Amino acid sequence: MDTQNVLDGIVYSEILNKLDVCHGFSTKALGNMSYDRSQQGKASQNQEKFFSQLGIDLKNSALLMPPVKHSPNVALVQKLSNKTGRIILNKQSPEIIIIEAEKDQPGIDACLSHTPNTFLGILPADCAPIMFFEPITRFFGLIHAGSSGLAKGIIEKTFTCLKKNCNIRPDQIYCYIGPCICQECYNHKINLRNLIADKLLKLGLPLDQLEISEFCTAHHDQLFFSHHRAKQTGCEQTEGRNMALIGLKQE
Repeated sequence: MDTQNVLDGIVYSEILNKLDVCHGFSTKALGNMSYDRSQQGKASQNQEKFFSQLGIDLKNSALLMPPVKHSPNVALVQKLSNKTGRIILNKQSPEIIIIEAEKDQPGIDACLSHTPNTFLGILPADCAPIMFFEPITRFFGLIHAGSSGLAKGIIEKTFTCLKKNCNIRPDQIYCYIGPCICQECYNHKINLRNLIADKLLKLGLPLDQLEISEFCTAHHDQLFFSHHRAKQTGCEQTEGRNMALIGLKQE
């Protein structure tokens, strides 16, 4: 197991580090990031440690967290000048500029932005976080990608939104597929990493602009929380969550 990209409890992407993009995927060393699955105030403390190590001050920044529901819905978002801190989005949130959503599909499973001091965060159970960045326009984004969302076209819809609303082509994008469950551990025996990579490459993302984490959230149990692993032991109701985050600090 290659642990070179883990520093102080955070998994980083080499490709995004080179582009100087603020990002990270938390590990167990920083604790449970879920408010719903921790003692009162503990998740807040853990998140503060995570943000502090990334150099993020939420007193003048916004952490926008979409309600992930394995949907094909994509939102273009921005930080509002009068709102900072942790903000849970919904389809009517004023932070949303444009939303490409299907009426019968709840949730938002991909977010895009280019506003400084804006950060996007999700708490994937074992699904793949896909972080991406376009260095010219400085648009960045985060996709929650599980087998259901992939089947509904969440990646294709995100790239369509980027082209339609931001005039960004796939060959301009740098992309990181973060830690997720591997094929061997997944009960459906789906290789999420390969499925995602195939979709990205078919859309026109250059191979040398794609990085794939080799970490498995299920069998690398010393590093990550895992819903799938906890379900096998009957502990899924109390299992913690890791956080995937990407954003831009004020220039």
